[in-house]
Amino acid sequence: MSYPDGEAAILTLIQAMPEFDRRNAARADWKPLNSGASDHYVILKPGAWLNAADSLGGESAVTTWRTIIEVWQRWVDDGPTAVALQVLAQKVIEHLERYPSLGGDGLLAWVAGGSEMQQRWLKEGGPMWAVWEVYIDWQEERFIDPAE
Repeated sequence: MSYPDGEAAILTLIQAMPEFDRRNAARADWKPLNSGASDHYVILKPGAWLNAADSLGGESAVTTWRTIIEVWQRWVDDGPTAVALQVLAQKVIEHLERYPSLGGDGLLAWVAGGSEMQQRWLKEGGPMWAVWEVYIDWQEERFIDPAE
């Protein structure tokens, strides 16, 4: 498996939630945010990753990948927007926690944390958004066929 495959699995799981579908959940594509299709969105983007040798001989490695899940809520009013974003992010977290293998075999995934809530504007004069990042880390073991 590769990073794009794991990210695709995460997107598939999120799009299976009642709150999301193909119109308001995407991979590294922020254009839908101002489309009017929804007042809430999820955008996935690659995060940091780490390789660790699993054995001294270097025949296998464990890669820990991070996917950043940006949960977006259109800003309406201070209190209701923050609460709506908190509820939505919690639903994403609880849903993903139910799939520690991301719906596949051989992976181990967990919600590792998140960022602080932020306010963002995508363009001057455009709508304001509240966004909160959720970090999901997942591991895969790769077997390496040495060339030397």
